[in-house]
Amino acid sequence: MAKDTDLEKKLAQLQDTQLEPDSADPKTDKYRPNKRQRLVRRKIYERYYDLRDDPLRQEAEEDWETADKEYNMYVPEMDPDDWHANLKLPDAFSAIQTQMQETIERKARPKLIATEESDEPTADLANSVLTYNMNNTDFDQQYFLAKLSAAIRGTAFLMDYWRTDKRVVKDPTDVDEDGNLIYREKEIIDFDDDYTEWVPNEFIYVDEKAKHINEAVDFIRREVINIDEFYRIYGNKKGFFDTDKVVSGGETTTKSFFRLPKDIKEDDVELLHYYNRALDAYWCVANNVTIYDGPLPSKHKELPIAVIYQYRVPGRFWGMGVPKAMHFLSEERSTIRRMNLDRQKIIIGGAFLHNNAFDIDDEDTQLGPGKMISIDTNGRPVREAIEPLSMGDVSPSYFRTEEILLEDIRRATGIDDRIVVSNSGTTATQAAIVKESSLKRINMLSALAEMDAIIRIGRLKWSNIQFFYPVPRFEQIYEDNEEKKEKVYRRITVEGQKFSIVNDDGGPKLKMDEIRGSSAINLDKKMAKYIQGSYDLSVGSDIFIPPSKAIAQTKFTETLSLLLSNPATASVLDPTKIVSRAAKMIDEQPDQWLRGDGISVKDMQMLAESENMVMAAGQPLAPTEGATEDHTIVHLMYTNSVEFQALPPEFQQLIADHLMGEHEANPNTGSLAGVMPGAAPAGPEGAGGNQNLLGEAGPSINAETTAPQAQPADLQGASY
Repeated sequence: MAKDTDLEKKLAQLQDTQLEPDSADPKTDKYRPNKRQRLVRRKIYERYYDLRDDPLRQEAEEDWETADKEYNMYVPEMDPDDWHANLKLPDAFSAIQTQMQETIERKARPKLIATEESDEPTADLANSVLTYNMNNTDFDQQYFLAKLSAAIRGTAFLMDYWRTDKRVVKDPTDVDEDGNLIYREKEIIDFDDDYTEWVPNEFIYVDEKAKHINEAVDFIRREVINIDEFYRIYGNKKGFFDTDKVVSGGETTTKSFFRLPKDIKEDDVELLHYYNRALDAYWCVANNVTIYDGPLPSKHKELPIAVIYQYRVPGRFWGMGVPKAMHFLSEERSTIRRMNLDRQKIIIGGAFLHNNAFDIDDEDTQLGPGKMISIDTNGRPVREAIEPLSMGDVSPSYFRTEEILLEDIRRATGIDDRIVVSNSGTTATQAAIVKESSLKRINMLSALAEMDAIIRIGRLKWSNIQFFYPVPRFEQIYEDNEEKKEKVYRRITVEGQKFSIVNDDGGPKLKMDEIRGSSAINLDKKMAKYIQGSYDLSVGSDIFIPPSKAIAQTKFTETLSLLLSNPATASVLDPTKIVSRAAKMIDEQPDQWLRGDGISVKDMQMLAESENMVMAAGQPLAPTEGATEDHTIVHLMYTNSVEFQALPPEFQQLIADHLMGEHEANPNTGSLAGVMPGAAPAGPEGAGGNQNLLGEAGPSINAETTAPQAQPADLQGASY
């Protein structure tokens, strides 16, 4: 036993000596890791080789290669002299694209449910924060890539982690006397948020004993990046050390058992990120240099990875993709198709039976328009030397055989690229039923992926958001030519809701109001406390394969017509909501249909004040499209001011034309005669009162009066 122990020590020492690359600077000493760093490095590489060489993984990798060829319709290069058909049918590509097109609008999102009853809308706030994160971090795009990869290979990986990308750039701040730009170094934060990333299967190595990711103890993520990018990302990253000792891949091949992979170039670096759930460990090596040794950098303490499957294989970690399910059927169909094409070539090009007693060169037998084949038959009949080979046309059994194989492929995958909704004579409900029945297999695959991967991603993502979002970050600002740091809290936008903290008898309380448009939330300490606490996760209730746009529009029209035909239901409908919904159904913005373009009263009034200033300077403006009564009243109030009376007549006429244009475009406003002050020259002698800008007699208005004379009632529609 003692000899074995000594042998193991010597072997470990030998490996440590071989695992010491030269430093980037030849003048400095070699990289000399301590005992702990050597132990971490050895553990990572041993685990990496075990997972990489696992027989089940190698079998899965062979399936991935075959599936990639099927999806890409790979055809091996043939000899130019080979006349046989070189065809690959797009069976796998067609089935996968059909699945993707029917699920592209399926918003797979986790939903948070508060575990404690409360009259505060904390769950609404939490879901708004979670939705903001997914909308602004390309979650749907990454999830689509994972679904596509799973459909091809059977298994796909999504990694969820807190991603921070920073750069130091030279920001132009001024120009000197000679016109040269003056630069100052500035740190730019490209990304600072929780991120869900699709990672190709080749770069993920999972515990070989696990049948599901929930059972996995550890996994390794392999990363290959350029040496300059490595220094930018990891050079000053918190927790990482000895990054300056890392050299590019090409310089480590001379004195190391580290095998340079084929996908690593001389200026690249290979990183192995090791995560262990049982040990609460995150270790990282870069080209044999240990650069991180610490606990898992998350609050949830789980492996930051989720798996998406196409078809599960019970008892196995790796799934099965669409190409494998149809592989042999598709190969047989391609073979029959190629044989038929070869037959057609023979029929079209011609084939002959040749008596070898007569000499005929091969090039002479190649047919062409008007070409003759010369044969010396010594006076004997030509048919004794050469005779055309007659081949009949394709028999009907060929088409039946190919159709049977194609139907078997559809049975195997449950995906038919000929998805037919219905004919034009059916109702929207009937069309939706027909389409739903044809997509049952796709629905099942999507639902299974969401029940597994989306729920897990939601747990990982929400844990990181709860921990990191309330933490302020410090941004560098320049004030009075001095560099200062300012504490900044995260600010998110919410669509259709507005959250605020109000005080009642019991103290501060969270309030939520439904609004049109969007609002912003500053997640400072007061607001961030409402996203803490315990939440259950489920898949959002709106997760389903939506009907086509035409079916949805028809169904909306049918339902609305039915409701409007009944006076009892029509009386409770809101016209504004109906118009808003109808505009969305035809892909239009509701604000373009509703009065005021969706702009608030305050914004419309401020817009009118700005227009008054512009027109008072002599600049004509067209009537504001969609102007509200509040907007027009501001113009009317301005015509009663001293400033307006001091304007030249032509400037006053500009404002009058603008005001009248808005008035004529708004059916809710009444006559402006009698409420606009006189701006034109006085009328004939004896005329009572002042003439207004319309040339009509109006009430006498004291020019000194600055208070508004027009009231909202003045602009109400006239009754007829």
